[in-house]
Amino acid sequence: MQTRRLFVQALVLVTLLPFAAVGADILAEVPSDALGFVVVHDLATLEGKIERLSSVTGRNLPRPLTFLKAMAGVSEGVDSNGDFLLAFFPDAGDGQIQFCVWLPIRDYDQFLKSVRGTESRPIAAATLAGENVIIARHNDWALIMDPEQRTRLADLASSTPSSTVIANWKDWIASNDVTGVAFSTGLHQFSDWLSGDDPEHADENPFGSLNNPRHQRGFQLVAFNGSPKEILQSTRQQFQEWLAAAPEMAAALQQVPVAACGIRVDKDNNAAFSFRAAMDRDLAGELADSTPTRHQELPFSGYAGGGFAMQAAGHVSRSLLSAVGTTYLRRTVADLKAEERTELRADALKQMEEAIEQAAAEVNGVHLLSQPGEKPQPVYTNEFATLRVTSAKKFVDHAGEVMRLWNTANRDAKGGTRLVFDVEETKIGQHAAQHYSLDVAALDGGVALPEIRQAMERLFGPGGKLQAWVVTVDDNTVLVAIATPDQVTALANVLDKKQPIEWKSPDFAQTNALLPAEASGRMFVDLHRYVDWQNRETAAMNSTPIIGAKPTVDFPTSPPVGVAFGIRASEAWCDVVAPVDTLAAASRFYEQKQRSPVPRLRSRVVAPRPAIAPMPR
Repeated sequence: MQTRRLFVQALVLVTLLPFAAVGADILAEVPSDALGFVVVHDLATLEGKIERLSSVTGRNLPRPLTFLKAMAGVSEGVDSNGDFLLAFFPDAGDGQIQFCVWLPIRDYDQFLKSVRGTESRPIAAATLAGENVIIARHNDWALIMDPEQRTRLADLASSTPSSTVIANWKDWIASNDVTGVAFSTGLHQFSDWLSGDDPEHADENPFGSLNNPRHQRGFQLVAFNGSPKEILQSTRQQFQEWLAAAPEMAAALQQVPVAACGIRVDKDNNAAFSFRAAMDRDLAGELADSTPTRHQELPFSGYAGGGFAMQAAGHVSRSLLSAVGTTYLRRTVADLKAEERTELRADALKQMEEAIEQAAAEVNGVHLLSQPGEKPQPVYTNEFATLRVTSAKKFVDHAGEVMRLWNTANRDAKGGTRLVFDVEETKIGQHAAQHYSLDVAALDGGVALPEIRQAMERLFGPGGKLQAWVVTVDDNTVLVAIATPDQVTALANVLDKKQPIEWKSPDFAQTNALLPAEASGRMFVDLHRYVDWQNRETAAMNSTPIIGAKPTVDFPTSPPVGVAFGIRASEAWCDVVAPVDTLAAASRFYEQKQRSPVPRLRSRVVAPRPAIAPMPR
């Protein structure tokens, strides 16, 4: 089949760039048997928005009307202010997804003439971007399909518009500039590929031959690192690992009948990305069970300025928090078995899961803070979680039980490295604290050479030990930290001031103003500090100099990216916003990253390899 290039061009047209608002009538055109669709509105307005974004980012972004004329050969008859639709259908037995384009027109005969279409009615043959297609008129659109889909095209051209199947999202879709929607059949088809349930096509790209090298003239799916196929396979592997650790997640996915994402850009060129997933009311109720709504049940703020890489706060469903905790435990145990040949007993794992569930049941609100600071500090420290709990004593007891069971399981484990923490009852200021430490360099009697010890100190601070803390701040507040003693003491002092969490300071205000007023939780990521943190990690792990190495690239100082999320009625939702200054900074950063690398010569000290060091979570 030779329509892949046209498909990718259409996909790029409607997904890579911000668009204008979506009209209601185009939604009524969506066929009832579609796997999903992408819809945009007002191509002329889109052209203007892209022109402004090109000016902001310093990049010559492709414009839709220019694309239609230069690449697809469409020069006449198009309604530049019309709505555009791309709908996907199940394969016709050849394993390839089918599609149909609704192209808005003002003069069908002029349009057909511009693409050298035949005069046959009701279906004409034509060539777009060098590909053979068939075209039929339907109301204010020209329907375009593969020549092998003549019967389906005839049915679509003669059909009567019906009410939209996503009426509940009509207003949300209207607020977006571009919206992509996937229905249950499409979601399940892609989910089956991700989870490997279809062994016959397990190694195939779910998008068919979109990235076949022979399509040199067509647009190709791209990624920052690796080929599209490598990115997809990596995503698939991660998905499978999470499913293996949380089979409950697979069951929940099967209960999602429709999911969607939307993009919009406001008059000031700030961008927003929205996600929605409809779900069964019982599932939504379970995920939102006992979620507090009173502001006072959030923990106190541990942030007193000085910058951050990531900061988040909100109410988290106890069942969801429990699921995340137990899933993370299973992933850690699986990684330990795969990488270190250390196998924990199944009964010990079960006991830890139960203790995690009991600890999660005490949590009402969470404040997360990753604060690497302005000056170079140890890479894997300054990680804090402040918890608002029903009973600090009960939470600390359950957390202590988790760690006791972990140590016991590791001592009794079969195989290689055993991650047994030293446990100490201590104080942080006037607060009782449990201190857990792990000498990564000396695990299993490893030789801690000076070079290794220095590397561990760059990662974990003085002494080179991973240090975790559980600090009782008051009867309803617990601080959990991976930090040095000085860092955890400083943050505990901030918590003693009992300041409420708010996002009005200059660090957050510009981004927070773009987020919805009501949300279960919010997260802010400062890309400047996060990239700086990554660069520090690279420097800390390179214990020897690299001669002629390409300098690290800093992300320009800019407002943080913001995220708001929640669960309501029968849907889960999430909004991500990027201020215009952050978009411009991202463009400059990407341009620097794309420059040709400098040849490198590395010298290396031969020394025993230390056991795996925990990555920042």
